[in-house]
Amino acid sequence: MKFIFTIIGSLFLSILCNAQTADEIITKYTNAIGGAAAWDSLKSYVIEGTSTMMGQQVNIKMYKKENKSRQEVSVMGMSMLTGFDGAKAWMINPLSGNDDVVVLDSVESTILAQASPFENTLVHYKAQGITAELLGKENVGNENCYVLQLTKTTSTIEKHYISTTSFYLLKTEIKQSSPATSAVNAKAQTVTINYSNFKKEGNLIVPHTIAIPTGDMTITKVMCNAPLADTLFAIPTKK
Repeated sequence: MKFIFTIIGSLFLSILCNAQTADEIITKYTNAIGGAAAWDSLKSYVIEGTSTMMGQQVNIKMYKKENKSRQEVSVMGMSMLTGFDGAKAWMINPLSGNDDVVVLDSVESTILAQASPFENTLVHYKAQGITAELLGKENVGNENCYVLQLTKTTSTIEKHYISTTSFYLLKTEIKQSSPATSAVNAKAQTVTINYSNFKKEGNLIVPHTIAIPTGDMTITKVMCNAPLADTLFAIPTKK
């Protein structure tokens, strides 16, 4: 009996230590990027950058205010718009031959919301009802990283790869299950976002190169706490 209680006690202590270690790493990450106070002071921003698409230079402009976001991508004389009004994500893509507004699904909404240098589920993760678990260490390129798994809901799981030296976030993997009528036809999608080229903007250290499935974005200009109207993020109505 004593042996059984010893094993149970050891398992409990191991779980407790892992939880404390995950929290400690997130605290070091938060401090490395400027601290929680600096993060909380950021209420909105506008980001300008460039990328490539089909061999053409693409100009990108990103807007963020609270839980709302908008992206404008200009290429070949046309503009593709995506937005999130706080509840639903939407898109207008003339490159597809359709100028109508398309409302996106929950997976695409999550990707849109997080493909940004200022988007963050790590800072104040507990207040958001998110649980964090340290899975171990893995390399991202040549850099060793702590791997943290964040569980937001039963359908959304994120893995964050934090450098063991700089404590910057180098990679995020988002796995989200699409809604389904049964477990049989439920499907999960995983998207990887890589971050590099860290620089200071305002009081925060943020990546200036973001690699997403559609290509790399290089940030050229950042405006912190820019005044933005809520109508900028609303789903457009037909003219």
